[in-house]
Amino acid sequence: LEQIDCRPDFSPDGKQMTFVRYIQNHSAVIVAALDGTGQHPVGSADAGALVSPAWTLDGKRLLVGRLDWKRDAWEVCAIDLRTGTMRAILDRTFGGLLDLAALAGDAFLLVAADQPEQRPQVWLARGHRA
Repeated sequence: LEQIDCRPDFSPDGKQMTFVRYIQNHSAVIVAALDGTGQHPVGSADAGALVSPAWTLDGKRLLVGRLDWKRDAWEVCAIDLRTGTMRAILDRTFGGLLDLAALAGDAFLLVAADQPEQRPQVWLARGHRA
Protein backbone atom coordinates (compact mmCIF):
# COMPACT_ATOMS: atom_id res chain seq x y z
CA LEU A 1 0.00 0.00 0.00
CA GLU A 2 1.50 3.33 -1.06
CA GLN A 3 0.88 7.03 -0.51
CA ILE A 4 -0.27 6.82 3.10
CA ASP A 5 0.26 10.26 4.62
CA CYS A 6 -0.72 9.54 8.24
CA ARG A 7 -0.96 6.60 10.57
CA PRO A 8 -3.77 4.22 9.56
CA ASP A 9 -6.69 3.42 11.84
CA PHE A 10 -8.66 0.19 11.78
CA SER A 11 -12.40 -0.44 11.77
CA PRO A 12 -13.96 -1.91 14.92
CA ASP A 13 -14.63 -5.20 13.10
CA GLY A 14 -10.97 -5.36 11.96
CA LYS A 15 -11.86 -5.69 8.27
CA GLN A 16 -10.99 -2.21 6.97
CA MET A 17 -8.52 0.59 7.48
CA THR A 18 -8.57 4.32 6.90
CA PHE A 19 -5.82 6.83 6.18
CA VAL A 20 -5.19 10.21 4.53
CA ARG A 21 -3.68 10.57 1.09
CA TYR A 22 -2.32 13.91 -0.23
CA ILE A 23 -2.21 14.55 -3.97
CA GLN A 24 -1.36 17.99 -5.40
CA ASN A 25 -2.60 20.20 -2.51
CA HIS A 26 -5.68 18.03 -2.07
CA SER A 27 -6.22 15.63 0.82
CA ALA A 28 -8.66 12.74 0.99
CA VAL A 29 -9.68 10.24 3.63
CA ILE A 30 -9.45 6.77 2.12
CA VAL A 31 -11.08 3.54 3.31
CA ALA A 32 -9.71 0.18 2.11
CA ALA A 33 -9.70 -3.49 2.99
CA LEU A 34 -6.79 -4.59 5.17
CA ASP A 35 -4.95 -5.94 2.12
CA GLY A 36 -5.26 -2.52 0.39
CA THR A 37 -7.95 -3.53 -2.10
CA GLY A 38 -11.17 -1.59 -2.58
CA GLN A 39 -9.62 1.79 -1.84
CA HIS A 40 -12.17 4.60 -2.07
CA PRO A 41 -12.33 8.19 -0.80
CA VAL A 42 -14.95 8.97 1.83
CA GLY A 43 -14.13 12.62 2.44
CA SER A 44 -11.88 15.30 0.99
CA ALA A 45 -10.69 18.85 1.60
CA ASP A 46 -10.01 21.11 -1.35
CA ALA A 47 -9.37 24.20 0.79
CA GLY A 48 -7.45 22.64 3.64
CA ALA A 49 -5.83 19.50 4.97
CA LEU A 50 -7.12 16.39 6.69
CA VAL A 51 -5.30 14.42 9.42
CA SER A 52 -5.72 11.47 11.76
CA PRO A 53 -8.91 9.72 10.69
CA ALA A 54 -10.30 7.51 13.45
CA TRP A 55 -13.25 5.10 13.38
CA THR A 56 -16.06 5.62 15.85
CA LEU A 57 -16.75 2.54 17.94
CA ASP A 58 -20.00 1.80 16.08
CA GLY A 59 -18.12 1.79 12.75
CA LYS A 60 -20.60 4.22 11.16
CA ARG A 61 -18.45 7.35 11.13
CA LEU A 62 -14.87 8.53 10.95
CA LEU A 63 -13.50 11.37 13.05
CA VAL A 64 -10.95 13.53 11.25
CA GLY A 65 -9.03 16.74 11.84
CA ARG A 66 -9.58 19.39 9.14
CA LEU A 67 -7.47 22.50 8.62
CA ASP A 68 -9.26 25.54 7.29
CA TRP A 69 -6.43 27.41 5.54
CA LYS A 70 -8.46 30.61 5.27
CA ARG A 71 -8.94 30.78 9.04
CA ASP A 72 -5.67 28.99 9.86
CA ALA A 73 -7.56 26.86 12.37
CA TRP A 74 -8.10 23.15 12.91
CA GLU A 75 -11.51 21.65 13.61
CA VAL A 76 -12.76 18.17 14.44
CA CYS A 77 -15.19 16.71 11.91
CA ALA A 78 -17.17 13.50 11.51
CA ILE A 79 -17.67 11.76 8.18
CA ASP A 80 -20.89 9.75 7.91
CA LEU A 81 -19.81 6.63 5.99
CA ARG A 82 -23.32 5.98 4.68
CA THR A 83 -23.84 9.45 3.15
CA GLY A 84 -20.27 10.77 2.79
CA THR A 85 -21.23 13.96 4.62
CA MET A 86 -18.45 15.68 6.57
CA ARG A 87 -19.36 18.19 9.27
CA ALA A 88 -17.70 19.91 12.21
CA ILE A 89 -18.72 18.37 15.54
CA LEU A 90 -17.18 20.83 18.02
CA ASP A 91 -18.03 24.47 18.61
CA ARG A 92 -14.34 25.43 18.78
CA THR A 93 -11.16 25.27 16.74
CA PHE A 94 -7.53 24.55 17.62
CA GLY A 95 -4.17 25.99 16.66
CA GLY A 96 -2.83 22.53 15.84
CA LEU A 97 -4.22 18.99 15.79
CA LEU A 98 -2.08 15.85 15.87
CA ASP A 99 -4.28 12.86 16.65
CA LEU A 100 -7.82 11.65 17.42
CA ALA A 101 -9.27 8.57 19.13
CA ALA A 102 -12.96 7.74 19.49
CA LEU A 103 -14.38 6.69 22.84
CA ALA A 104 -17.81 5.37 23.81
CA GLY A 105 -20.85 7.48 22.95
CA ASP A 106 -20.02 10.87 21.48
CA ALA A 107 -16.73 11.27 23.40
CA PHE A 108 -13.25 11.31 21.91
CA LEU A 109 -9.68 12.20 22.77
CA LEU A 110 -7.60 14.58 20.72
CA VAL A 111 -4.00 15.70 20.88
CA ALA A 112 -4.18 19.37 19.99
CA ALA A 113 -2.78 22.81 20.75
CA ASP A 114 -5.10 25.60 21.77
CA GLN A 115 -3.01 28.14 19.83
CA PRO A 116 -0.47 27.56 17.00
CA GLU A 117 2.55 28.51 19.13
CA GLN A 118 1.57 26.31 22.08
CA ARG A 119 2.57 22.71 22.73
CA PRO A 120 -0.16 20.10 22.24
CA GLN A 121 -2.19 18.72 25.11
CA VAL A 122 -4.54 15.75 25.42
CA TRP A 123 -8.18 16.89 25.38
CA LEU A 124 -11.31 14.94 26.24
CA ALA A 125 -14.21 16.25 24.19
CA ARG A 126 -17.80 15.47 23.30
CA GLY A 127 -19.04 16.18 19.82
CA HIS A 128 -22.44 16.77 18.37
CA ARG A 129 -23.27 13.14 17.54
CA ALA A 130 -19.66 12.16 17.00
